[in-house]
Amino acid sequence: MRVRRYCAVLAVAAWALRWAGPGWAAILDGQRVSDATLPNGLHVIVLEEPQWGVVGVGLNVRCGSLHDPPDKSGLSHLVEHLLFESADPAAPGLGVAVEDLGGYINAQTLRDFMSVDVLVASSELEAVFQMLADRVTKPSFDEEALRREKQIVAREISDRSEEADAAAMTALWELAYPQHPYGRPIGGSKKSLAQVELEDLVAHHKRFYVPNNSALVVVGDVEAGRVFEAAKRTFGGWRRAEVDWQPPAPEPPLDEVRTKVVESGSAAVVFAVGFPAPGIDRPGDVCAMDLIYAWFNEGEGSWLQRVLVNERKLALAADAEFLTQRYPGLLILLVVCAREKELEARQAILEAVEQLRSAPLSDEEMKRLKDLIYTQYAFTNETCLDKAGSIGFYEMITGYRFAFDYIDLVEKVTPEQLQEVARRYLNPDAYSAVVLRPRSEGGQEALAPALRHSQNAQSLRSEGGQGAWAPWL
Repeated sequence: MRVRRYCAVLAVAAWALRWAGPGWAAILDGQRVSDATLPNGLHVIVLEEPQWGVVGVGLNVRCGSLHDPPDKSGLSHLVEHLLFESADPAAPGLGVAVEDLGGYINAQTLRDFMSVDVLVASSELEAVFQMLADRVTKPSFDEEALRREKQIVAREISDRSEEADAAAMTALWELAYPQHPYGRPIGGSKKSLAQVELEDLVAHHKRFYVPNNSALVVVGDVEAGRVFEAAKRTFGGWRRAEVDWQPPAPEPPLDEVRTKVVESGSAAVVFAVGFPAPGIDRPGDVCAMDLIYAWFNEGEGSWLQRVLVNERKLALAADAEFLTQRYPGLLILLVVCAREKELEARQAILEAVEQLRSAPLSDEEMKRLKDLIYTQYAFTNETCLDKAGSIGFYEMITGYRFAFDYIDLVEKVTPEQLQEVARRYLNPDAYSAVVLRPRSEGGQEALAPALRHSQNAQSLRSEGGQGAWAPWL
């Protein structure tokens, strides 16, 4: 699922939509979208939303941490940072230039791609096109800019390494994906950043930043034909080139409980459990997994909040994450608990997994979950920029039409299909777990691995050690 959270209004909105169903209003209007591919291969997608006088623009390039060399993780993230630099010392950087137009700009690097997102008045659309075209075709890569950005990213890495939840999540991806690039931190590590030279940036940009590996998404008060013409004028000189890159070999199937336990300076235990999850090539499984995610984590009736936190009082806080990606990912359950509650909380999670596997959910519960998904998707596609982000996200990993079809696909998931997906992916004898446990006052205590479903607490074997990692950004 591709979402941003609006938790304060989610419960109220879900209540208001409790009678929703097949008659849901379209969140993204497929009748207003059109697309064209320029001669150089750049895919331009336009969704006309004429009511507000503004436009959201997303420039997306398939250049994420997935594409980084093994010894230079974080390279794609550095390239994204440097796009904001101006080649002309007298000219403002990209961020300042957009803000001077009264606009807003943001950029991000994910595992599968990077994106630069801009919101401006519709009258400034072509000016923004020109700025973006200048940056992707004539980036400012020099030694001084590289040095500055390395320092900025190194500070980000240090900050995130001190956050227990971020550290646990980073360690979990590394544990679950020892071979596949998804296991590398998106922002890299201090060690990998030190390996990056100026020529690496230039070569990486030349390899992946080509129009036939990119998509331009425009949503707002525009007319599609004029957008296509403006895109030709500003991006038409961007030269096409074949991308010399092969998809990585899949991560071998997990057939065991894989655990990493680390001493932490935190006063509470923080643990993250990651179950294998589908990639976008299995869209039905993705939609069922989104409903499983909602069962665990969305609304006051979610299992994590209702059972783990409120009823059984085993956790101080709990959260879940499932991000749809090009390749199989993880359903992650993150829990903060008191030291004496750790084993019981971990066992409770396995019991919840068994509950999903053992019997289909009721029709009433399925409707509640689907209402939650609809509400969340609606609130994360409120603005032109939100919609451009959703369209660009799915264009990068499968094709933009998935953003328009998503709610209909969720509605078609049956209780039996959800149960089958739970059985296929949520194996209580095959998952990854990272535990950050407080240091003992009298020295290092025995550190126990995550519970295995076929064992009980008395059969836990002790395990010690100290881990280190770099957070993803």
